[in-house]
Amino acid sequence: MKNRILGKTGKSVSEIGFGAWAIGGTWGEVSLEDAKGALHAALDAGMTFI
Repeated sequence: MKNRILGKTGKSVSEIGFGAWAIGGTWGEVSLEDAKGALHAALDAGMTFI
């Protein structure tokens, strides 16, 4: 996973971000197991921009 500096923060984050709106929003029912699985998959892939 490639990283970039986030704006003027100096923080290095993954170029690809994980959108978690569906997990915490009102976009339908997402089980806790599915939510955790998706987050762990993103982290395992090297995503740091969530």
